[in-house]
Amino acid sequence: MKPKSAIRSRSDLLPIPSADRDGIALECYLALSTLRAGQGDRHTLAVLTHALVAAHFLLEAGVSDGSESRVTFAAAQDAINEIDSAAVIAGRCAVTTESSAGAIGGLLALYDRQLRRAPRATVARIVAQVNAYWRGSSGALSEQEPLAA
Repeated sequence: MKPKSAIRSRSDLLPIPSADRDGIALECYLALSTLRAGQGDRHTLAVLTHALVAAHFLLEAGVSDGSESRVTFAAAQDAINEIDSAAVIAGRCAVTTESSAGAIGGLLALYDRQLRRAPRATVARIVAQVNAYWRGSSGALSEQEPLAA
């Protein structure tokens, strides 16, 4: 059973503002570009992993493009997991193949579409879920690493 959102007003039924969505997309695509250039670091990977986790929770909330959404998510998850952790620490991580970069790009496009469709109330609930996920994981974000939805 899916948890119900606390919808307080009509605006909670609208998607998040386009300026917010665009800011999130810009941060994500800049992280992918940095990774493609072989200059990725801990923050780069945190941005992409955050997008992966948020996209997962949005999929679980029913915000998807159909059956292909799960395939896109799984390919991106594999691509992110292939990144060498020693290179992340050194600030020189990169995607392992161009198809891995494409998979991550596909995830970011999915995430952007999800944010265009999801009502604000759903996005607010997902933000809380993502924050709880990070607090409960060993890779909890520090105060210096705030990330958008």
